Amino acid sequence: MKFKQLVSLFLISIFFVAIANAGVVMVTEVKSGGKTSINRAYVENNKLRADAKSGKMDSIMIFRADKKLMWAIDNKKKAYHEMTEADFKKMNTQMNDAMKKMQAEMKKMPPAQRKMMEKMMKGQMVKPKKPSKLVYKKVASNQKVGKWKCDKYAVLQDNKRIATVWTTDWRAFRLGPNDFKVFDSFSKMMSQNMPAGYSVNYKAFSKKSGLNGVPVKRVGQNSSWTMKEMKKERINGSLFDLPSGLKKMKKQ
Repeated sequence: MKFKQLVSLFLISIFFVAIANAGVVMVTEVKSGGKTSINRAYVENNKLRADAKSGKMDSIMIFRADKKLMWAIDNKKKAYHEMTEADFKKMNTQMNDAMKKMQAEMKKMPPAQRKMMEKMMKGQMVKPKKPSKLVYKKVASNQKVGKWKCDKYAVLQDNKRIATVWTTDWRAFRLGPNDFKVFDSFSKMMSQNMPAGYSVNYKAFSKKSGLNGVPVKRVGQNSSWTMKEMKKERINGSLFDLPSGLKKMKKQ
């Protein structure tokens, strides 16, 4: 599985908390691309890990804020990709430079050929811009998701609804917004160093989002997740280390 696909799974399956002297284990059901997987996530202080299994896929994503890097592990191939903060910045520059070069080449084409190319690209070569802020609008209350009573929010971007989120009271898990501190580092590395326009919907779970309560379900345009279980427990620190015996893959 390509690194970008693993990152996408990581973004829709990891979204919670770090507790002092304890970690949090979450189990979520993720639906994407017509497939359903049961993912397990671990969060502790400045470390995140997500295990995903679905069909032929068996992957692990580990984010280490203390090292400013991310590992994408393919268990079946016994291999991994490593992406540092510097790598993300380099990828950002390369992709935006390639886009500008393509736009320049298209300007030299005859009108008919340029129109055909634009149609083939389906707007992918539109000048990138920084994603606008997500807005959460409460649309319903007292809705049931699993065993939790929830508020329902419409997720808006540029006045268009892009997703729906259900939240429940933090007290159901003895958690609060400050438990999201690890995501400050994750959000900074991903959103500032990925190409402009890259989806950053995981920011919905940061303290600054304005979303009230802890999310237990999200339905987007092409994927969804539902929390099945979340509990505090001590986590073996080795879960956040790179396993031995893996082959390091070249950067793409």
